[in-house]
Amino acid sequence: SQALILLIFWWLIERFKSAGFKEVFCWSGVVLFLGFLHPYDLVIIDSILVVWLIWVMIRERKWLWRWVFKAMIIGLASLIPVIYFIWLFRSQPAVGGWAVQNITICPNLWNYFIGYGLLALAVLAALSKALKSQSDYWRFLGLWVIIGWMLLYIPLDFQRRLVNGLHLPMAILGFSGLLLFLEQLKKIWPALAKKIFAQAALWVLAVLFLTITTFYNLFFEIIVFNYRSAPQFISQNAYQA
Repeated sequence: SQALILLIFWWLIERFKSAGFKEVFCWSGVVLFLGFLHPYDLVIIDSILVVWLIWVMIRERKWLWRWVFKAMIIGLASLIPVIYFIWLFRSQPAVGGWAVQNITICPNLWNYFIGYGLLALAVLAALSKALKSQSDYWRFLGLWVIIGWMLLYIPLDFQRRLVNGLHLPMAILGFSGLLLFLEQLKKIWPALAKKIFAQAALWVLAVLFLTITTFYNLFFEIIVFNYRSAPQFISQNAYQA
C-alpha cells in the first residue's frame, strides 16, 4: 500500500499537469486498486490531492479547470471501493460485525512525538524550508506532512490507520533537517568542519538518537512475546475451548 501511495504521489507531482485524460483514467485504475486493497488510504490520497490542487491554483493565481476535471475523475474512482465496502458491511453480518468492532482511534498526540523521537524535531526544522522551496517535490513533502498530521485527528473511527505512509515524508524531511542542524553547528564551531573524526561521531550520534525508539520497541516486543501471554497469545484455556 505504501509503494502504491508513493507511486500515485510521484505521478501527481511529475505527470498530473501534462497528463491527458486517457492517462488519468489509467492512474485512476491504480487508485481504484489501492482502494480495494486498503480503503483507508483513499482518505490520504484524496485529501492531499485536493490540498495540492488548491495550493497550485493559489500559486498560479488562476482556476485550473482541466486539473479540477482530472481530480474529479480520480475522486469518482475512489468512490467505487467506498460504495462497495459500505454495501459489504451492511449485507454481510460477519464483516459488518467486524467493522463495528474495528475501532482504531489515535492515541494522544504526545505518543506520536515520543514515538518519532528527535525525528519530529528535525522535521519541524526542515518544514518551512520545504514549503518555501522552488521544487514541487519538496513542497509536496511539506504538505504531505502537514495534512498527514491533521488527518490523524479527524472524527473517524479509523484515525490510526491514516498514519500509513506518513513516516516516508517524515524520514526525508527529517534527514534534511538533520543536515540543516549540522550546517549550523559547523558555523558555530568552524573547527568541526576540518575534523573528520568529529563529523563521523556526530553522524553516529544522530543515527542513534533518531533510531533509539526503534531499538526500544524491538527490545520491548522481544520481552513481551517471551512471556507468551495475552493479548499477543491465546491462553491455553481459550485454545482448548
